[in-house]
Parts: sequence; C-alpha cells; structure tokens
Amino acid sequence: MGMMKSFKQGAGIAARRSRLILYLWLANLAFAFLVVAPFAFLIGGDFSRSLLGERLARGVDFLWLGDVILKYQDALAGLSGWVLIPVVLYFLWSVFSSGGILGRITSKQDERTTLAGFLSDGCRYFFRFFRVFLLSIPVYLLVLGLVYRLIGTFFDSWSKNARTEWGAFWASNLKLLVFLLLFSLVRMLFDYVKIRLVVEQSRKTFRATVLTFGFLVRRLARAWGLYLLIGVLSLAVSFLFLGVSRLLAGGFGAILLIVWEQIYMAVRQGFKVWFLSSEYHFYWDNVR
Repeated sequence: MGMMKSFKQGAGIAARRSRLILYLWLANLAFAFLVVAPFAFLIGGDFSRSLLGERLARGVDFLWLGDVILKYQDALAGLSGWVLIPVVLYFLWSVFSSGGILGRITSKQDERTTLAGFLSDGCRYFFRFFRVFLLSIPVYLLVLGLVYRLIGTFFDSWSKNARTEWGAFWASNLKLLVFLLLFSLVRMLFDYVKIRLVVEQSRKTFRATVLTFGFLVRRLARAWGLYLLIGVLSLAVSFLFLGVSRLLAGGFGAILLIVWEQIYMAVRQGFKVWFLSSEYHFYWDNVR
C-alpha cells in the first residue's frame, strides 16, 4: 500500500475518532494541574496582592526566585516528590492510553467512540504494552547508546578538525539529526509491535517484535517515510504554535496564551492518534 494513502486514511480516522483527542487532552490537563497546582498556590499565596506579583506577571524575576528557594527550601523536597508522582502516573497513562487508542482505531467503523470503550481497551492491552516498553529499553540502549556513539565519533572528529566555526556547526547539527532519526526508527518499530499485538490479539511480545522487525525491513522506505512525514508536519505545527505564543506573551495576551497552549496540547494529541492510525492502515494493508 502507498505511503500517501495510509497518510490520508490515518488523518480520516483521527477526524472520525475525535473523541479520543478529547479524552487524551483532558487527561493531559489533569496531569498538568497536579504538577502545577502546588507551585501556583505557593506563588498566589505570597505574591498575588503584592507589587512584586505585578512584576512577575511581566516576566520571571530571578531575585524573587532566589527568595522563594531560600524561604521554602525545606518544602521543596516534598514538592519534588509531589511532582514525581504525577510523572510516574503519566507514564503509566501513556502506556494505558496507547491501548485505548489502538483498540478504538481497530474497532468497527460504525462503532461509536465512547469513554467506556476507550478505558476497556486500555485495560485489555495495558500489560502487553507494558511488556513492550520493558522490551524496548535494551533496544533503545543498543541503538542510541552503542550505534549512535559509533556514528557520533565520525561527527566528533569532523567537528574537531573543522577549520571554521561553520564546520563544527554542521557537524553538531548533523549529529543531532542522526540521533533523532535513530530514535524515530526505534519508536516506529515498537509502534508497529503494539499494532501487531492488537491486530493478532497476541500476548507474545518478543515474537511480535521479531516478526515486526522483519515486516519493517522489507518495507522500510515506505514505513519510515510515512512516520517522518507526519513527524515533520507535527514539528512544523509546533514551530507555528511557538511563534504565535511569543507574540501573545505578556499583558492581556497571557490569558490568550493559556487558551492557545491548550489548543496546542489538543493538536498534539491529534497527531498521536494520527500517527497510530496511519501506521495501523499501513500495517493492515500490507499483511492482508
């Protein structure tokens, strides 16, 4: 199946299953609140009625930041622990939500996307996907630790021997690009492993990984091209949102900035659904 056809079909599914984006956005909003709330109450309690509060509204005041760290140094350890808990829960949620997304994507087209169905699929595939995560750790370490380091020695040598700053600049940026490309390959591999587990209703994660590796090797150009196409589009949208965010910073624009950032978070969740939908269609149409 063609890369562009999978790209379009994935976009169509993401649009039809828009409730998935809503569920993911609400979950992200809840986790963000859990992380930010203690610090927001701390700032609001001390400075909401002070002149310093007005100065903070216009930007970060590093003198104030130093005073807060000194004043609340004993409480910061507890706050750090409070932040760590939502981070761990968010990781577990990301594993859970992947199951929910793929379960709804692979369901019948006329079946409604409901919260109950999403949660049910998340529970059904959670432990399989958690094993996929555990299996991915040594692969990431091998590819990003060993392979990337071996490739990186070439760019390090290029940077050291460069006669101008431009040579060092291009060497460091190309090294970063290689890192991102290798990372995308590993991430794509385990996306397809999850898809295979759902399509085949299998629990054998190692077998699914080996078979998926063979599947991708034979179709690497199209599969990776599809992944990078959506990835580059996602990156371009992120730069667009970042540019608008800088225009909204400060004054009344700060209120609009909050709304704009939430729109951006929803769009990011849409890209997550789009990624998995396109990959699912690519997989399904190449194994039938």
